Amino acid sequence: MTSLSLTDCQFLTARGVGRQAEKKKALSAFLRAFGGVAELTLESMELSDGLLGGYLAGLDDLATLNLAGSRGFSYRAIARVQRFKLKELVLSACYVLNEDMCRVICTVCPGLETLGVYEGQISTTTVNLISSLSHLKTLDMGYSDGDVSPIDLQRMLARLKGLRVLNLGGVAAVNDFVMLEVARMASLKRCALTLACVGDRRRRRSHSRHALRSFASLVRIASLASERLDISGCPSVTSDGYGSLR
Repeated sequence: MTSLSLTDCQFLTARGVGRQAEKKKALSAFLRAFGGVAELTLESMELSDGLLGGYLAGLDDLATLNLAGSRGFSYRAIARVQRFKLKELVLSACYVLNEDMCRVICTVCPGLETLGVYEGQISTTTVNLISSLSHLKTLDMGYSDGDVSPIDLQRMLARLKGLRVLNLGGVAAVNDFVMLEVARMASLKRCALTLACVGDRRRRRSHSRHALRSFASLVRIASLASERLDISGCPSVTSDGYGSLR
């Protein structure tokens, strides 16, 4: 078997006292029966560093790892992935993204092509580390939060020359200047900026030049994102801005 997918599996084998321990023991025994897996999906599950890390350490051919919505593990488990093998890693809604996790990702899988950290906690350090993943083609940072600044995002995007799919929807740091940086990304095919702010109405009234540059960025982004463009729910883009996309 090369692909194993489990979503919200409970592995309940006991009731009452020790229930969680029994569930993890059952899951561990189940996973040990499947070696040689190249694609592993463990979504919305209760894991642990010992359980997950022990299994990952034995998967010599693992290329895709999807842990979206799972809990109970940390960077220590990801550190046990076979080095230089992983091409796709999804940690969306796991709430484990921090500086330690980013350092492990950059060390263990420098050739990563897909990274999903939807609803992650981002900072200047984490986006700087992510920017070193020069092989990235898909980056999902939608609704990530933290003390990251617009200039941090600009610097990251400027270094990720091969990005084809980008999601920055709901990231508060997205502003006019980040939009301008996105507009320079010649490799981009799909872009989602849903609910991302491109200035605000008061600033647009007093700084019309920034608004015009923002609209120019939207035109450029639309021409680059030839497959899909999602800018729905952006309250700061007016009819003039949307009209320019025709």
